[in-house]
Amino acid sequence: EVALDRLQRGEWSPEDVTPAPEDSNETEYAENLRKIVPSPARYNANPEYLFEASGSAGKLMVFAVRTRTFPREVHPTVFYIGTNNTHELEEIRRLFLEADMPLPISGEYMGRSAFDLAEKYGKDTFVFLKFMSPALQTRMFSFKTWANGLFSKIPGIGPTFADTVSQAMFSVLPNQLPKRMMEYRNRFEHHLLLTVSESQKAASEKMLKEFFAEPEHTGEFFICTSDEEKSASLNRFGAASAATRYAALKRRHIAGLIPIDVALRRDDWNWLEVLPEEIDDQLEVKAYYGHFFCHVMHQDYVAKQGVDPEALHDRIQHLLEERGAKLPAEHNYGRIYKLPESMEEHFKELDPTNTFNAGIGGTSPHKDWA
Repeated sequence: EVALDRLQRGEWSPEDVTPAPEDSNETEYAENLRKIVPSPARYNANPEYLFEASGSAGKLMVFAVRTRTFPREVHPTVFYIGTNNTHELEEIRRLFLEADMPLPISGEYMGRSAFDLAEKYGKDTFVFLKFMSPALQTRMFSFKTWANGLFSKIPGIGPTFADTVSQAMFSVLPNQLPKRMMEYRNRFEHHLLLTVSESQKAASEKMLKEFFAEPEHTGEFFICTSDEEKSASLNRFGAASAATRYAALKRRHIAGLIPIDVALRRDDWNWLEVLPEEIDDQLEVKAYYGHFFCHVMHQDYVAKQGVDPEALHDRIQHLLEERGAKLPAEHNYGRIYKLPESMEEHFKELDPTNTFNAGIGGTSPHKDWA
């Protein structure tokens, strides 16, 4: 209130403003990411990164945000890596994290199941973004939401009418993905999109060639053309909504979708989970994709009909936490996850009247946290 009052009265000078952070590609977070230690790199409840607006779980009020900037990458290079051995991808991850050069721009993982879901159930998103425009896609999504709401009121049609029509229309289109990507899909279970700056292209290519030249390594890679780069990125982007579309269209035949995002330990060689048979048998579909260098994974499960999705979610969460993982990593607590005590204290400091996100994470839904 004091700050707002001073702003309103104009009682401030440039000397009162916090100095701008120094522009840099290599930040404190980059240093943190390079550490191969038995803890996750980033997750919502990490007290090291909770400050003011950070860690919000829904409604939020921010007056100003200032962040570091850095030059935009003009000609980045994307390496498309395929392998049937998850250990190889972890070796590559550590190779780049420990290398004496700037970190890659990104490293995005996709399993074959996520690849297939995105190719089939994210085709409309792919086509709109590749051949039309994000603005048009936004308008189409708004129209789809409106149409689903309208037709959900008509008996016998249900809340996914527009999704069903869109899926039927775009399914008649031929496969939109480049030939080399589909060849890798058929040959390899695990895919990694490794994006580096133009200045790192030669060194990164040399590292990958030397890595796969070793006889124990069975994977391969290729450098994407501009079309392959765009297609690979859009297919990975489509994975985020493909399982939702699948579950919506199959809603009469399944128990529900169980989405989990998890921050795995940075030193976890067995980063891709292997579920116990008793849990695996309850699942119709599993899809794994994520941000590989920070070990944050998105894991979508579709539960078979007759299964209790909430109970299954809790069992999977327990297995992940036994491995030293933290949940949720990026998404919010909602009514699914229970807030840890440190996070609850953080929310109380941000919102002492409990006005913004009352009841989040199993906390009090009442005024003033009563």
